[in-house]
Amino acid sequence: MLKNIDFKKYTYFLFLVAVTIWVTHFSTTIVSTSWYVCLLGLYFFSDDEPLWMAFFLVTVDGFMGFLGLYSTTLEAIPGLPGVEVVQLYFGLAFFKVIYKKRSAQLFYDGWMKVLLGYLIFLIAYGIAFGLENEFKIYLRVIKMLFPLILFYTVPRLINTSETYARLFSLLFLVFIFAFVAQLISLVTGFNPGIYAKQSSEIVLEVGRNFRVLYNEGITLITISGALYYLSLKDKKPFNDLFLYLVVGLTFAMAFLSATRGWILALGFMIVVHFVLFQKMNAKLISALAIFFLLFTVALISDTSFQTQVQFTFDRLTTLEALAGGDMTADGSLIRFDERGPIVMEVWEDNPLFGAGFSDLFLEVQDFHVGNQNILMHAGLIGFVLLNSFFGFFVITLYNRYRNTSNSDPYKYTFPSFIILFAGWFFIHSSSQQIFAYYGLPVNIFPQAVFFSLAGFTYYKSTHSLNTNSLEDT
Repeated sequence: MLKNIDFKKYTYFLFLVAVTIWVTHFSTTIVSTSWYVCLLGLYFFSDDEPLWMAFFLVTVDGFMGFLGLYSTTLEAIPGLPGVEVVQLYFGLAFFKVIYKKRSAQLFYDGWMKVLLGYLIFLIAYGIAFGLENEFKIYLRVIKMLFPLILFYTVPRLINTSETYARLFSLLFLVFIFAFVAQLISLVTGFNPGIYAKQSSEIVLEVGRNFRVLYNEGITLITISGALYYLSLKDKKPFNDLFLYLVVGLTFAMAFLSATRGWILALGFMIVVHFVLFQKMNAKLISALAIFFLLFTVALISDTSFQTQVQFTFDRLTTLEALAGGDMTADGSLIRFDERGPIVMEVWEDNPLFGAGFSDLFLEVQDFHVGNQNILMHAGLIGFVLLNSFFGFFVITLYNRYRNTSNSDPYKYTFPSFIILFAGWFFIHSSSQQIFAYYGLPVNIFPQAVFFSLAGFTYYKSTHSLNTNSLEDT
């Protein structure tokens, strides 16, 4: 993993996760509440931002099937929805940034202000459009907006090469545990998360309905981090063979989940990256050969794997029907003929500004149709603004790549960001909504890290060029 491993910090991280799993799923409300308060206190007095960022991401994205959205919740006010511990983390992180006067250099900072301005408009517009005047409804909207604070705090709290490496080392670790959990569930049909929540053993029908993809948010940022570090020419904090393993396992995880959008998106990221930027040397060829050999042996050695592989190929072959004009993909895809039209009908009634943060939006929103959902929520103007930012992001990184010296170690990370973003956007357009003017913590965490890393890299490359020019002078 890391070339310089601090086992004490990894042990501490796993200890925090283990205790949180126990108090969340197997203890009383008083014990769990006390522990959550203790966690927030530990974070407040800690300077180890990567550890706590990874930890609070785990509380919403899960760990080997345990934890997840709404699992670590404080029942603050009787009769009202609970407040997730991670929401309080956002507030504390924001306080730290303000108190410590942290700053960040981001090439997209101007666009962030534009999108923030339109977000404020959507809030006011939604209230005027029609939002029920109840505190719990306003609380629901606030909880959808509060995770966006991460776009401000992450680049200010994770702002060195060392802290990014430490953050990714922890996320890589969680991902490996997630992959092991997926294999266990595939072979045994046992989902530990379901068992913990319902206190009864529920066995999945192995193969035919196995659509589990553990830690989606962490998987997405994991493959992005692995390909990013493979793009570095030197100063790599991770061993290349380890990064190859992580990349291979992320694709294997998506493949075994039989999730078409994820398989195609991650396959695109990996293939394009390796074809364009990864030099085929003996080390890489050997690593790939060993990985595929072991993966193949595993697939043919267990009947559950064989069944799941057949299920995956059956799912993929439905794309032929889609290409042939069958919008349901042999009845396996309803986002085009059922989900999409419902959302678009609302948008057609309010094409310019959408429904905003209104009751209608809260009722009709559907994360299965990402682009249509943005149109319904933010209107044509919001859709154009958001996608204009994406265009600016891609073009700026491409120009940075073209104008960067070949000797710059960060040169090839810029097209890598573009490839990764394209893969993310494919998932957003085909499987589930990723980008929006709001979001769940499990979705916003990876995005904030991704865009923050891009901004940090842009600055580091610029700084490197300035330093070189000064030295030449």
